[in-house]
Amino acid sequence: MFEAREVKILRLALCPSAGQGEIESAAVRLIRSLRRRGATVESIIPVQSSEGPNPGEVVMPIGKYKGWPIREIPEHYLAWFCREVRTHPRLVRIIRRFLTAEDVAGVVGRIPGKKTSDRERTIMHPKLDTT
Repeated sequence: MFEAREVKILRLALCPSAGQGEIESAAVRLIRSLRRRGATVESIIPVQSSEGPNPGEVVMPIGKYKGWPIREIPEHYLAWFCREVRTHPRLVRIIRRFLTAEDVAGVVGRIPGKKTSDRERTIMHPKLDTT
């Protein structure tokens, strides 16, 4: 993170009334300070993985299971959600990623040993539809 002095420099650079010279000077001083103490991008800005959040930990923001972690929602509801809901494409992608991870493990919907049918697989993974 930033040290107290660096925060002051950053505030100066972002102040709406700062002139161009002040902004440029603050930017140079901030970078010099960060380099002097050996800061890295990762130490300043938390970098998320390219895969995004763990899909099972995402909390359902809408519907019958609002407030539930996706991993605790019945698989049949998640499949229905992916099939029917068009207003939350990001959430549908997260749910599909969760269902794929579960399917690869051979455990779908937290029922050990249950395999998905071709129809269910197409619902969860439309790109796999070969018809």
